[in-house]
Amino acid sequence: MMKKLCITLLVAVLSVGAMTAQTFQNPLTPRMADGCVAKFGNFYYLVGTPCPGDLNMQWTGVWKSRDLVNWSGPYLAFEGDERDRPMWASEIVHKGEQYYIITTCNTWQAGCTMMLQKAPTPLGPYVLHSHLKKKGLDPNIFVDTDGRSYLLDSEWIAPMNSDWNWLDGEFLGHRDTKEGPFMVKNNNRYLRFYARIDDNYTLEMESYEGDNPYTDDYRFQGEFFKGVHYPGHGCVVASPDGTELWYASHWMTQGWESRKLSIDRFGFDEEGMPIPSTRKVEEQPVPSYDKQKNNIAPGKPANSSQPSPLAAFDGKMETCWQSGPVDQNGFLELDLMGEFAIDQVQVAFPQKSTFSCQLMASCDRLNWRPLGEVAPKQAKKVSVGGDDAFCRYLRLKNFDTPNVQIAEVQVFQKIRKMPMPTGRNVELNQGDSIVSLKRGQWYDYPVVDIPATGRYDVVFSVRSLQTRHNRFSLYFDEQRVCDESVAHTGVADNWAQIIAFDTHLEAGQPHRIRLVADEGDFEVKQIKFIEIE
Repeated sequence: MMKKLCITLLVAVLSVGAMTAQTFQNPLTPRMADGCVAKFGNFYYLVGTPCPGDLNMQWTGVWKSRDLVNWSGPYLAFEGDERDRPMWASEIVHKGEQYYIITTCNTWQAGCTMMLQKAPTPLGPYVLHSHLKKKGLDPNIFVDTDGRSYLLDSEWIAPMNSDWNWLDGEFLGHRDTKEGPFMVKNNNRYLRFYARIDDNYTLEMESYEGDNPYTDDYRFQGEFFKGVHYPGHGCVVASPDGTELWYASHWMTQGWESRKLSIDRFGFDEEGMPIPSTRKVEEQPVPSYDKQKNNIAPGKPANSSQPSPLAAFDGKMETCWQSGPVDQNGFLELDLMGEFAIDQVQVAFPQKSTFSCQLMASCDRLNWRPLGEVAPKQAKKVSVGGDDAFCRYLRLKNFDTPNVQIAEVQVFQKIRKMPMPTGRNVELNQGDSIVSLKRGQWYDYPVVDIPATGRYDVVFSVRSLQTRHNRFSLYFDEQRVCDESVAHTGVADNWAQIIAFDTHLEAGQPHRIRLVADEGDFEVKQIKFIEIE
Protein backbone atom coordinates (compact mmCIF):
# COMPACT_ATOMS: atom_id res chain seq x y z
CA MET A 1 0.00 0.00 0.00
CA MET A 2 1.27 3.42 -0.83
CA LYS A 3 2.15 5.64 2.09
CA LYS A 4 1.51 9.40 2.22
CA LEU A 5 4.43 11.47 3.52
CA CYS A 6 3.64 13.95 6.28
CA ILE A 7 5.26 17.02 4.75
CA THR A 8 4.08 20.59 5.14
CA LEU A 9 4.64 22.57 1.98
CA LEU A 10 3.77 26.15 1.02
CA VAL A 11 2.65 26.30 -2.62
CA ALA A 12 1.87 29.47 -4.57
CA VAL A 13 0.40 29.66 -8.05
CA LEU A 14 2.22 32.37 -9.98
CA SER A 15 0.52 34.70 -12.41
CA VAL A 16 0.40 33.70 -16.06
CA GLY A 17 1.87 35.81 -18.81
CA ALA A 18 5.60 36.17 -18.16
CA MET A 19 7.46 35.55 -21.39
CA THR A 20 9.86 32.67 -21.72
CA ALA A 21 13.43 33.98 -21.80
CA GLN A 22 14.60 34.82 -25.30
CA THR A 23 18.25 34.70 -24.29
CA PHE A 24 20.42 32.19 -22.47
CA GLN A 25 23.85 32.07 -20.93
CA ASN A 26 26.37 29.24 -20.92
CA PRO A 27 26.84 26.82 -19.31
CA LEU A 28 23.49 25.00 -19.44
CA THR A 29 21.99 22.65 -16.85
CA PRO A 30 23.27 19.19 -17.88
CA ARG A 31 26.31 18.19 -15.83
CA MET A 32 28.08 16.26 -18.55
CA ALA A 33 31.13 16.22 -20.79
CA ASP A 34 32.02 15.09 -24.33
CA GLY A 35 28.61 16.09 -25.65
CA CYS A 36 26.96 14.67 -28.75
CA VAL A 37 23.62 16.32 -29.68
CA ALA A 38 21.37 14.97 -32.44
CA LYS A 39 17.95 16.18 -33.64
CA PHE A 40 15.52 13.30 -34.20
CA GLY A 41 12.01 14.47 -35.08
CA ASN A 42 10.93 17.46 -33.00
CA PHE A 43 13.40 16.79 -30.19
CA TYR A 44 17.11 16.91 -29.47
CA TYR A 45 18.92 14.09 -27.69
CA LEU A 46 22.18 14.52 -25.81
CA VAL A 47 24.66 11.83 -24.78
CA GLY A 48 28.27 12.01 -23.63
CA THR A 49 29.89 11.50 -20.22
CA PRO A 50 27.66 12.12 -17.21
CA CYS A 51 29.52 14.15 -14.55
CA PRO A 52 30.84 14.16 -11.95
CA GLY A 53 33.42 11.48 -12.55
CA ASP A 54 34.26 9.69 -15.79
CA LEU A 55 35.26 6.60 -13.83
CA ASN A 56 32.11 6.62 -11.69
CA MET A 57 29.73 6.21 -14.61
CA GLN A 58 28.88 2.56 -15.21
CA TRP A 59 25.82 3.57 -17.21
CA THR A 60 24.80 5.53 -20.30
CA GLY A 61 22.67 8.63 -19.79
CA VAL A 62 20.48 10.49 -22.31
CA TRP A 63 19.03 14.01 -22.08
CA LYS A 64 16.10 15.37 -24.13
CA SER A 65 15.20 18.92 -25.25
CA ARG A 66 12.91 20.68 -27.71
CA ASP A 67 14.93 23.93 -27.94
CA LEU A 68 18.64 23.09 -27.25
CA VAL A 69 18.55 25.20 -24.06
CA ASN A 70 16.12 23.48 -21.63
CA TRP A 71 17.15 19.86 -21.11
CA SER A 72 15.45 16.95 -19.37
CA GLY A 73 17.58 14.22 -17.87
CA PRO A 74 19.70 12.28 -17.43
CA TYR A 75 17.58 9.26 -18.26
CA LEU A 76 19.14 5.86 -17.65
CA ALA A 77 19.40 4.32 -21.12
CA PHE A 78 21.82 1.44 -20.52
CA GLU A 79 23.59 -0.05 -17.52
CA GLY A 80 26.47 -2.52 -17.54
CA ASP A 81 26.45 -5.91 -15.85
CA GLU A 82 29.36 -5.06 -13.57
CA ARG A 83 29.73 -1.83 -11.59
CA ASP A 84 33.54 -1.57 -11.93
CA ARG A 85 33.50 -1.11 -15.71
CA PRO A 86 32.93 2.55 -16.57
CA MET A 87 31.43 3.92 -19.81
CA TRP A 88 31.99 7.41 -21.22
CA ALA A 89 32.09 9.64 -24.33
CA SER A 90 28.92 8.29 -25.99
CA GLU A 91 27.66 9.24 -29.47
CA ILE A 92 24.08 8.72 -30.73
CA VAL A 93 23.13 7.86 -34.34
CA HIS A 94 19.88 7.07 -36.19
CA LYS A 95 20.03 4.11 -38.58
CA GLY A 96 16.98 2.52 -40.17
CA GLU A 97 14.38 1.73 -37.49
CA GLN A 98 16.93 1.78 -34.67
CA TYR A 99 18.93 4.31 -32.67
CA TYR A 100 22.50 3.42 -31.77
CA ILE A 101 24.72 4.69 -28.97
CA ILE A 102 28.41 3.92 -29.35
CA THR A 103 30.33 4.22 -26.10
CA THR A 104 33.86 3.97 -24.79
CA CYS A 105 33.86 1.22 -22.17
CA ASN A 106 36.64 -0.04 -19.93
CA THR A 107 37.52 -3.77 -20.22
CA TRP A 108 34.03 -5.06 -20.95
CA GLN A 109 35.57 -7.56 -23.34
CA ALA A 110 39.23 -8.44 -23.91
CA GLY A 111 40.77 -6.19 -26.58
CA CYS A 112 37.64 -4.01 -26.88
CA THR A 113 36.87 -0.56 -25.56
CA MET A 114 34.10 0.24 -28.05
CA MET A 115 30.53 -0.92 -27.46
CA LEU A 116 27.35 -0.33 -29.47
CA GLN A 117 23.91 -0.29 -27.87
CA LYS A 118 20.64 -0.08 -29.81
CA ALA A 119 16.98 0.73 -29.14
CA PRO A 120 13.81 1.50 -31.15
CA THR A 121 13.54 4.96 -29.53
CA PRO A 122 16.24 7.54 -28.68
CA LEU A 123 15.59 7.25 -24.91
CA GLY A 124 15.80 3.46 -24.94
CA PRO A 125 16.00 1.25 -23.03
CA TYR A 126 19.04 0.09 -25.01
CA VAL A 127 20.39 -3.44 -25.39
CA LEU A 128 23.87 -4.52 -26.36
CA HIS A 129 24.40 -4.66 -30.14
CA SER A 130 28.12 -5.40 -30.51
CA HIS A 131 31.64 -5.00 -29.21
CA LEU A 132 34.20 -3.71 -31.68
CA LYS A 133 37.64 -5.34 -31.69
CA LYS A 134 39.44 -2.09 -31.00
CA LYS A 135 41.13 -0.40 -28.06
CA GLY A 136 40.71 3.36 -28.14
CA LEU A 137 38.41 6.11 -26.92
CA ASP A 138 35.82 8.71 -28.02
CA PRO A 139 34.19 6.78 -30.90
CA ASN A 140 32.15 8.43 -33.64
CA ILE A 141 30.36 6.81 -36.60
CA PHE A 142 30.40 8.65 -39.93
CA VAL A 143 28.32 7.50 -42.93
CA ASP A 144 29.68 8.78 -46.25
CA THR A 145 27.61 9.87 -49.27
CA ASP A 146 28.20 6.42 -50.85
CA GLY A 147 26.64 4.70 -47.82
CA ARG A 148 29.88 3.31 -46.40
CA SER A 149 30.36 3.58 -42.64
CA TYR A 150 33.53 4.55 -40.79
CA LEU A 151 34.56 4.56 -37.15
CA LEU A 152 36.53 7.56 -35.92
CA ASP A 153 38.31 7.67 -32.58
CA SER A 154 41.42 9.11 -30.96
CA GLU A 155 43.57 7.02 -33.32
CA TRP A 156 41.77 8.31 -36.42
CA ILE A 157 39.67 6.17 -38.82
CA ALA A 158 38.72 2.65 -39.94
CA PRO A 159 35.92 1.26 -42.17
CA MET A 160 33.01 -0.64 -40.58
CA ASN A 161 30.80 -3.38 -41.93
CA SER A 162 27.18 -2.55 -42.78
CA ASP A 163 25.78 -4.06 -39.56
CA TRP A 164 28.20 -2.07 -37.38
CA ASN A 165 29.46 -5.11 -35.51
CA TRP A 166 33.05 -5.32 -36.74
CA LEU A 167 35.75 -3.29 -38.48
CA ASP A 168 36.60 -3.90 -42.14
CA GLY A 169 40.16 -2.61 -41.98
CA GLU A 170 42.99 -1.33 -39.81
CA PHE A 171 43.02 2.14 -38.27
CA LEU A 172 44.97 4.79 -40.13
CA GLY A 173 46.78 7.52 -38.22
CA HIS A 174 47.59 8.25 -34.60
CA ARG A 175 46.97 11.55 -32.83
CA ASP A 176 48.56 11.72 -29.38
CA THR A 177 46.96 14.97 -28.19
CA LYS A 178 43.66 14.78 -30.09
CA GLU A 179 40.35 13.23 -29.05
CA GLY A 180 36.60 13.56 -29.50
CA PRO A 181 36.55 13.47 -33.33
CA PHE A 182 33.52 14.06 -35.55
CA MET A 183 33.29 14.48 -39.31
CA VAL A 184 31.22 16.68 -41.64
CA LYS A 185 31.36 16.35 -45.41
CA ASN A 186 30.82 19.68 -47.15
CA ASN A 187 31.47 20.86 -50.71
CA ASN A 188 32.85 17.37 -51.53
CA ARG A 189 35.49 17.82 -48.83
CA TYR A 190 35.94 15.76 -45.65
CA LEU A 191 36.23 17.95 -42.54
CA ARG A 192 37.48 16.12 -39.48
CA PHE A 193 37.03 18.10 -36.24
CA TYR A 194 38.71 17.11 -32.98
CA ALA A 195 39.55 18.46 -29.54
CA ARG A 196 43.22 19.20 -28.95
CA ILE A 197 44.29 18.71 -25.35
CA ASP A 198 47.42 20.70 -24.72
CA ASP A 199 47.82 23.60 -22.31
CA ASN A 200 44.36 24.56 -23.57
CA TYR A 201 41.37 22.67 -24.95
CA THR A 202 40.36 23.85 -28.43
CA LEU A 203 38.42 22.69 -31.48
CA GLU A 204 40.66 22.13 -34.49
CA MET A 205 40.09 20.70 -37.96
CA GLU A 206 41.83 18.80 -40.76
CA SER A 207 40.48 18.39 -44.30
CA TYR A 208 40.84 15.99 -47.21
CA GLU A 209 39.55 16.07 -50.79
CA GLY A 210 39.32 12.59 -52.25
CA ASP A 211 37.06 9.63 -53.02
CA ASN A 212 36.61 8.49 -49.40
CA PRO A 213 37.74 9.51 -45.89
CA TYR A 214 39.83 6.39 -45.26
CA THR A 215 43.28 7.94 -45.48
CA ASP A 216 45.93 9.59 -43.34
CA ASP A 217 46.56 12.31 -45.91
CA TYR A 218 44.62 15.10 -44.15
CA ARG A 219 45.79 18.70 -44.05
CA PHE A 220 45.65 20.80 -40.88
CA GLN A 221 43.30 23.77 -41.32
CA GLY A 222 43.56 25.51 -37.97
CA GLU A 223 41.75 26.29 -34.75
CA PHE A 224 38.05 27.12 -35.10
CA PHE A 225 36.85 27.50 -31.51
CA LYS A 226 38.94 28.79 -28.66
CA GLY A 227 38.60 30.50 -25.30
CA VAL A 228 39.20 30.06 -21.60
CA HIS A 229 36.16 27.81 -21.23
CA TYR A 230 37.61 25.00 -23.28
CA PRO A 231 35.31 24.36 -26.27
CA GLY A 232 36.49 20.79 -26.85
CA HIS A 233 34.81 17.46 -27.60
CA GLY A 234 31.46 18.24 -29.29
CA CYS A 235 29.30 18.31 -32.45
CA VAL A 236 27.30 20.57 -34.81
CA VAL A 237 23.49 20.56 -35.07
CA ALA A 238 20.73 22.73 -36.60
CA SER A 239 18.37 25.03 -34.66
CA PRO A 240 14.70 24.03 -34.13
CA ASP A 241 13.57 25.96 -37.23
CA GLY A 242 16.54 24.76 -39.28
CA THR A 243 17.88 28.23 -40.11
CA GLU A 244 20.96 28.20 -37.85
CA LEU A 245 23.84 25.89 -36.92
CA TRP A 246 25.05 25.47 -33.34
CA TYR A 247 28.16 23.90 -31.86
CA ALA A 248 27.55 21.89 -28.67
CA SER A 249 30.32 20.76 -26.32
CA HIS A 250 31.26 20.86 -22.67
CA TRP A 251 32.21 23.95 -20.67
CA MET A 252 34.87 23.60 -18.00
CA THR A 253 35.98 26.24 -15.49
CA GLN A 254 37.20 24.42 -12.36
CA GLY A 255 38.57 21.06 -13.45
CA TRP A 256 37.14 17.96 -15.09
CA GLU A 257 34.35 17.49 -12.55
CA SER A 258 32.91 20.94 -13.33
CA ARG A 259 32.04 20.24 -16.97
CA LYS A 260 28.58 21.21 -18.25
CA LEU A 261 26.94 21.47 -21.65
CA SER A 262 27.24 24.71 -23.62
CA ILE A 263 26.14 25.77 -27.11
CA ASP A 264 27.47 28.48 -29.44
CA ARG A 265 26.68 29.66 -32.97
CA PHE A 266 28.52 27.91 -35.78
CA GLY A 267 28.73 28.48 -39.51
CA PHE A 268 30.39 27.61 -42.82
CA ASP A 269 31.73 30.13 -45.33
CA GLU A 270 31.04 30.21 -49.08
CA GLU A 271 33.69 27.54 -49.66
CA GLY A 272 32.16 25.21 -47.10
CA MET A 273 34.86 25.74 -44.48
CA PRO A 274 33.99 26.48 -40.81
CA ILE A 275 34.18 30.08 -39.65
CA PRO A 276 36.50 30.63 -36.66
CA SER A 277 34.74 31.76 -33.49
CA THR A 278 35.20 32.27 -29.76
CA ARG A 279 33.03 30.80 -27.04
CA LYS A 280 30.71 33.47 -25.62
CA VAL A 281 30.43 34.19 -21.90
CA GLU A 282 27.68 36.80 -22.14
CA GLU A 283 24.00 36.15 -22.85
CA GLN A 284 23.06 35.37 -26.44
CA PRO A 285 19.77 34.76 -28.30
CA VAL A 286 18.28 31.30 -27.95
CA PRO A 287 18.46 29.02 -31.03
CA SER A 288 15.90 30.19 -33.57
CA TYR A 289 12.45 28.60 -33.69
CA ASP A 290 10.75 31.09 -36.01
CA LYS A 291 7.47 29.53 -37.18
CA GLN A 292 7.54 31.21 -40.57
CA LYS A 293 8.05 29.57 -43.93
CA ASN A 294 11.83 29.92 -44.05
CA ASN A 295 14.22 28.34 -46.52
CA ILE A 296 16.39 26.06 -44.36
CA ALA A 297 18.91 25.08 -47.07
CA PRO A 298 21.43 27.99 -46.92
CA GLY A 299 24.54 27.40 -44.87
CA LYS A 300 24.12 23.63 -44.68
CA PRO A 301 26.67 21.09 -45.93
CA ALA A 302 26.11 20.03 -49.56
CA ASN A 303 27.81 17.35 -51.65
CA SER A 304 27.44 15.94 -55.15
CA SER A 305 28.87 13.68 -57.82
CA GLN A 306 30.14 16.78 -59.66
CA PRO A 307 32.02 19.90 -58.47
CA SER A 308 30.51 22.97 -56.79
CA PRO A 309 27.42 21.58 -54.97
CA LEU A 310 27.15 24.70 -52.80
CA ALA A 311 26.26 26.74 -55.90
CA ALA A 312 22.77 25.22 -55.75
CA PHE A 313 22.14 26.45 -52.18
CA ASP A 314 23.77 29.90 -52.04
CA GLY A 315 20.71 32.01 -52.84
CA LYS A 316 22.16 33.23 -56.16
CA MET A 317 20.48 32.47 -59.48
CA GLU A 318 23.66 33.35 -61.38
CA THR A 319 25.63 30.46 -59.83
CA CYS A 320 24.69 26.93 -60.92
CA TRP A 321 25.51 23.33 -60.21
CA GLN A 322 25.76 21.07 -63.28
CA SER A 323 24.90 17.39 -63.15
CA GLY A 324 27.39 16.06 -65.70
CA PRO A 325 26.77 13.05 -67.96
CA VAL A 326 23.80 10.74 -67.47
CA ASP A 327 24.89 8.50 -64.62
CA GLN A 328 22.89 6.29 -62.27
CA ASN A 329 25.22 7.34 -59.45
CA GLY A 330 24.97 11.08 -60.13
CA PHE A 331 23.44 13.11 -57.29
CA LEU A 332 23.12 16.48 -55.55
CA GLU A 333 22.68 16.18 -51.76
CA LEU A 334 21.91 18.51 -48.86
CA ASP A 335 22.61 17.69 -45.18
CA LEU A 336 20.11 19.53 -42.95
CA MET A 337 22.19 18.70 -39.82
CA GLY A 338 19.07 17.46 -38.07
CA GLU A 339 15.80 15.72 -38.94
CA PHE A 340 12.95 17.85 -40.30
CA ALA A 341 9.53 17.12 -41.80
CA ILE A 342 9.72 18.58 -45.30
CA ASP A 343 6.72 20.48 -46.65
CA GLN A 344 8.10 21.57 -50.03
CA VAL A 345 11.29 21.62 -52.10
CA GLN A 346 11.60 24.27 -54.84
CA VAL A 347 14.14 23.77 -57.63
CA ALA A 348 15.03 26.70 -59.93
CA PHE A 349 16.97 26.72 -63.23
CA PRO A 350 18.84 29.49 -65.09
CA GLN A 351 16.63 28.98 -68.11
CA LYS A 352 13.62 26.91 -69.12
CA SER A 353 14.53 23.25 -68.83
CA THR A 354 13.18 19.85 -69.79
CA PHE A 355 14.48 16.87 -67.83
CA SER A 356 13.45 14.66 -64.93
CA CYS A 357 15.06 13.40 -61.76
CA GLN A 358 13.96 12.01 -58.40
CA LEU A 359 13.86 13.79 -55.04
CA MET A 360 14.83 11.37 -52.27
CA ALA A 361 14.93 11.65 -48.47
CA SER A 362 16.85 9.79 -45.77
CA CYS A 363 17.68 9.95 -42.08
CA ASP A 364 20.93 7.98 -42.31
CA ARG A 365 22.31 8.04 -45.91
CA LEU A 366 21.58 4.30 -45.99
CA ASN A 367 17.80 4.03 -46.34
CA TRP A 368 16.17 6.34 -48.92
CA ARG A 369 12.53 7.02 -49.77
CA PRO A 370 11.09 8.99 -52.74
CA LEU A 371 9.47 12.38 -52.16
CA GLY A 372 8.50 12.96 -55.79
CA GLU A 373 9.66 13.64 -59.33
CA VAL A 374 11.33 16.86 -60.45
CA ALA A 375 10.17 17.39 -64.07
CA PRO A 376 10.08 21.07 -65.09
CA LYS A 377 8.65 20.62 -68.64
CA GLN A 378 9.88 23.91 -70.14
CA ALA A 379 9.76 25.78 -66.81
CA LYS A 380 12.32 27.77 -64.82
CA LYS A 381 11.08 26.55 -61.45
CA VAL A 382 9.32 23.49 -60.05
CA SER A 383 8.02 22.56 -56.60
CA VAL A 384 7.86 19.09 -55.08
CA GLY A 385 5.79 18.33 -52.00
CA GLY A 386 7.16 16.52 -48.98
CA ASP A 387 5.57 14.03 -46.59
CA ASP A 388 4.90 13.71 -42.87
CA ALA A 389 8.04 11.70 -42.12
CA PHE A 390 11.22 13.34 -40.88
CA CYS A 391 14.50 13.26 -42.77
CA ARG A 392 18.01 14.68 -42.46
CA TYR A 393 19.30 14.25 -46.04
CA LEU A 394 17.69 15.34 -49.33
CA ARG A 395 19.04 14.14 -52.64
CA LEU A 396 18.32 14.81 -56.32
CA LYS A 397 19.32 11.80 -58.43
CA ASN A 398 18.52 9.75 -61.55
CA PHE A 399 18.93 12.67 -63.99
CA ASP A 400 17.67 11.52 -67.41
CA THR A 401 19.45 14.33 -69.31
CA PRO A 402 23.18 15.19 -69.28
CA ASN A 403 24.58 18.47 -67.96
CA VAL A 404 21.42 19.65 -66.18
CA GLN A 405 21.95 23.07 -64.61
CA ILE A 406 20.37 23.82 -61.24
CA ALA A 407 20.57 27.39 -60.02
CA GLU A 408 18.91 27.12 -56.63
CA VAL A 409 17.25 24.57 -54.34
CA GLN A 410 15.08 25.82 -51.49
CA VAL A 411 13.76 23.61 -48.68
CA PHE A 412 10.80 24.39 -46.40
CA GLN A 413 9.77 22.35 -43.38
CA LYS A 414 6.26 21.62 -42.10
CA ILE A 415 5.60 24.32 -39.53
CA ARG A 416 2.91 22.33 -37.73
CA LYS A 417 5.58 19.76 -36.92
CA MET A 418 7.42 22.24 -34.70
CA PRO A 419 5.59 22.94 -31.39
CA MET A 420 7.30 25.45 -29.09
CA PRO A 421 6.56 27.13 -25.72
CA THR A 422 4.15 30.08 -25.79
CA GLY A 423 5.84 31.81 -22.86
CA ARG A 424 2.89 31.36 -20.50
CA ASN A 425 3.51 29.28 -17.39
CA VAL A 426 2.03 28.25 -14.06
CA GLU A 427 4.58 27.53 -11.34
CA LEU A 428 4.26 25.74 -8.01
CA ASN A 429 6.82 27.78 -6.09
CA GLN A 430 7.98 25.76 -3.10
CA GLY A 431 10.97 27.87 -2.15
CA ASP A 432 13.50 25.70 -0.33
CA SER A 433 10.97 23.01 0.58
CA ILE A 434 11.81 19.52 -0.64
CA VAL A 435 9.60 16.45 -1.07
CA SER A 436 11.50 13.20 -0.37
CA LEU A 437 9.99 10.01 -1.74
CA LYS A 438 10.92 6.36 -1.57
CA ARG A 439 9.35 3.52 -3.51
CA GLY A 440 5.61 3.21 -2.84
CA GLN A 441 5.30 6.66 -1.24
CA TRP A 442 3.30 9.57 -2.59
CA TYR A 443 2.65 13.25 -1.96
CA ASP A 444 -0.39 15.44 -2.67
CA TYR A 445 0.12 19.02 -3.79
CA PRO A 446 -2.58 21.68 -3.26
CA VAL A 447 -4.94 22.42 -6.12
CA VAL A 448 -3.82 24.38 -9.18
CA ASP A 449 -5.86 26.17 -11.86
CA ILE A 450 -4.71 25.57 -15.45
CA PRO A 451 -5.43 28.73 -17.51
CA ALA A 452 -6.25 26.99 -20.79
CA THR A 453 -6.94 23.47 -21.98
CA GLY A 454 -4.06 22.25 -24.08
CA ARG A 455 -0.58 20.79 -24.07
CA TYR A 456 2.00 21.61 -21.44
CA ASP A 457 5.57 20.71 -20.59
CA VAL A 458 5.59 19.72 -16.92
CA VAL A 459 8.99 20.59 -15.44
CA PHE A 460 10.43 19.00 -12.27
CA SER A 461 13.60 19.78 -10.28
CA VAL A 462 14.78 16.35 -9.11
CA ARG A 463 17.81 14.75 -7.51
CA SER A 464 18.68 11.14 -6.71
CA LEU A 465 21.74 10.29 -4.63
CA GLN A 466 21.45 6.58 -4.01
CA THR A 467 20.05 4.55 -6.91
CA ARG A 468 20.16 4.56 -10.70
CA HIS A 469 16.68 3.16 -11.38
CA ASN A 470 14.17 5.84 -10.35
CA ARG A 471 10.71 6.30 -11.82
CA PHE A 472 7.80 8.46 -10.68
CA SER A 473 4.27 9.28 -11.88
CA LEU A 474 2.26 12.49 -11.81
CA TYR A 475 -1.53 12.37 -11.41
CA PHE A 476 -4.06 15.14 -12.05
CA ASP A 477 -7.10 14.24 -9.99
CA GLU A 478 -7.31 10.46 -10.50
CA GLN A 479 -5.74 10.37 -13.96
CA ARG A 480 -2.06 9.68 -14.50
CA VAL A 481 -0.80 12.31 -16.94
CA CYS A 482 2.84 11.26 -17.16
CA ASP A 483 5.50 8.96 -15.78
CA GLU A 484 9.16 9.95 -15.83
CA SER A 485 12.52 8.50 -14.83
CA VAL A 486 15.72 10.03 -13.53
CA ALA A 487 19.19 8.50 -13.23
CA HIS A 488 21.65 9.00 -10.39
CA THR A 489 22.41 12.74 -10.30
CA GLY A 490 25.64 12.71 -8.27
CA VAL A 491 26.58 15.03 -5.43
CA ALA A 492 24.05 16.46 -2.97
CA ASP A 493 23.81 19.94 -4.49
CA ASN A 494 23.20 18.68 -8.04
CA TRP A 495 19.56 19.03 -9.07
CA ALA A 496 18.53 17.65 -12.45
CA GLN A 497 15.64 18.92 -14.55
CA ILE A 498 13.07 16.39 -15.74
CA ILE A 499 10.43 17.46 -18.28
CA ALA A 500 7.24 15.58 -19.11
CA PHE A 501 6.81 16.83 -22.67
CA ASP A 502 3.42 17.36 -24.35
CA THR A 503 1.18 16.60 -21.37
CA HIS A 504 -2.53 17.29 -22.04
CA LEU A 505 -4.19 19.27 -19.23
CA GLU A 506 -7.78 20.48 -18.84
CA ALA A 507 -8.82 23.97 -17.72
CA GLY A 508 -11.98 25.08 -15.90
CA GLN A 509 -11.56 23.48 -12.50
CA PRO A 510 -8.88 23.16 -9.81
CA HIS A 511 -6.77 20.02 -10.06
CA ARG A 512 -5.37 17.90 -7.25
CA ILE A 513 -1.83 16.88 -8.03
CA ARG A 514 -0.30 13.65 -6.73
CA LEU A 515 3.35 12.61 -7.14
CA VAL A 516 4.01 8.87 -6.74
CA ALA A 517 7.36 7.09 -6.38
CA ASP A 518 7.06 3.98 -8.55
CA GLU A 519 10.67 2.84 -8.21
CA GLY A 520 13.82 3.98 -6.41
CA ASP A 521 14.12 7.07 -4.21
CA PHE A 522 14.53 10.73 -5.06
CA GLU A 523 13.68 14.28 -4.03
CA VAL A 524 11.57 16.89 -5.86
CA LYS A 525 11.92 20.61 -5.24
CA GLN A 526 9.78 22.38 -7.84
CA ILE A 527 7.12 21.77 -10.47
CA LYS A 528 5.95 24.18 -13.17
CA PHE A 529 3.76 23.96 -16.26
CA ILE A 530 4.79 25.63 -19.53
CA GLU A 531 2.12 25.96 -22.20
CA ILE A 532 2.97 24.61 -25.66
CA GLU A 533 1.45 26.09 -28.80
